[in-house]
Amino acid sequence: MSLNIERDLTLQTFAAQWLSNAIVNGQKLFVEDLDRIHAFPKAERIIVCGTGPSLNNDFAALKSASDDERTVLIANHSNLATLLYHEIVPDLVVITDSQEPTFLRLKRDVMPHFKGAMRRKHTCFILPTHAHPELVNLIDKNRFPVYMFHSILSGDDPFRKLYNDTLANACGQGLKTFCLQAGSVSNASVLICNALHLLDKIPNVSSVILSGVDYSYPNGITRCEQVVWVDALRDFEVCEKPEFLGKEIRIVKYNGLHTSEEQVAYYKDLRFIYWNMIENVKPGQEPFKLYTSQVNFLSDFLPVRLI
Repeated sequence: MSLNIERDLTLQTFAAQWLSNAIVNGQKLFVEDLDRIHAFPKAERIIVCGTGPSLNNDFAALKSASDDERTVLIANHSNLATLLYHEIVPDLVVITDSQEPTFLRLKRDVMPHFKGAMRRKHTCFILPTHAHPELVNLIDKNRFPVYMFHSILSGDDPFRKLYNDTLANACGQGLKTFCLQAGSVSNASVLICNALHLLDKIPNVSSVILSGVDYSYPNGITRCEQVVWVDALRDFEVCEKPEFLGKEIRIVKYNGLHTSEEQVAYYKDLRFIYWNMIENVKPGQEPFKLYTSQVNFLSDFLPVRLI
């Protein structure tokens, strides 16, 4: 008998029900499985935009790429307002965090100001099945398509097993796309690329480029430029170099760069994802190459191509 009876009861009585409810609620909202998303037959590359400070250096290149039908541009909830502010309109927006700050960013900083540009580009949103219904409703109310995937966990501890089993049981004949949940939203975006690759939605894409995925904190700057709408000013407030180095972040050195234990963990997740992608391709299908614009940090295992 387990000595951790409180944790066991929580898993059995609450966690499984919460997960099941989240999946059912998501399926009842007007969403589709990722395998129903439209194809990108002319695309030759994908650019995944992270939220690291180096994204600021790529705005001009990303603006050009967003106007090129040979490129699929992926944003996330933390950089979407910033990219749109610089007239960079993504094809896809991957959201893995359904908490209130994410909802607020979309409701305050994005939808009232940029939905016209996104509609013209036919921007799609991609969320995991456990996304909060209010977030899904906000996106749907603004008439953007929402596609979902089952986010599964790796490992064999009790919670991960319960999570994956609950997901499989609630799935039924519904959503079929499963993606490993690992690390940051940029890592999830890479997995989405692989899913699209396996689903034959990007038949001519041979490379994925990471922009603003630093896995480091150069000069204590942790994020790219942040754009926030301020009602009192009737304008956006722009912070070019946000700093967020509190006591809760343990700074370490990795490959000679100041970073954090959390960022290193995300980096290792990406390395795992990359090799996992290479091993999980259809017979006769070539895996795409994964590139980064960060020369100094990821070059030990990823090829490097400057945007």
